[in-house]
Amino acid sequence: MQSYTPFRYPGGKARLAEWMLRALHHNGLAGGWYVEPFAGGAGIAMLLLVQEHVNHVVINDADPAIHAFWLSVKDHAKELISLVRHIPLNVEEHARQRAIYLNPEGKDTLELGFAALYLNRTSRSGILRGGPIGGKNQNGKYGIDARFNRETLIRQLQMISRLSGRISIFGMDAEEFLEKKFHSFLNGTCFIWIHHISATHAAFTVTITSLRIMHG
Repeated sequence: MQSYTPFRYPGGKARLAEWMLRALHHNGLAGGWYVEPFAGGAGIAMLLLVQEHVNHVVINDADPAIHAFWLSVKDHAKELISLVRHIPLNVEEHARQRAIYLNPEGKDTLELGFAALYLNRTSRSGILRGGPIGGKNQNGKYGIDARFNRETLIRQLQMISRLSGRISIFGMDAEEFLEKKFHSFLNGTCFIWIHHISATHAAFTVTITSLRIMHG
């Protein structure tokens, strides 16, 4: 299935896209809002929006760099696209972008957001803290530019930018996000998707259950 997100997350939620489409339509939720408390690359969210299965998507991610990336697509698309078009693809630039990601204090939204995209596309397995594809000596099977197709990324960014008025972005802890924003999604048709395995997974179930009871 075609990908509409600039991020690459091997094993990410996008592999569940066909199941999600069936669930969305089977439950009469098509045309409503789609909410992801753990958005990451937001692969399913972008697919649902671009293909007009939903009217609006809500993206939340607690990682400041991921949050900054989505804000950059929404508010600084022209500058972000220029960086994608012209940035060097080499080990030295990877190290510079990694330093931005690891030390975000004082960095603006565009700078930090682009660092997330650059590292995702040039690091092994898309891991932001990972080393460069091909290794520091670039003697691996693939080079650092293997997953950084400039024209494809630009098309994806342009497409998302055109739909930015139908995207809401938050950078909150997922549990806090649900506690503070849950009720605002209940006035219409809405699909809230939680697909995250962690020690706090049970806490989210309790949170959602209690919020539903409160709403009722």
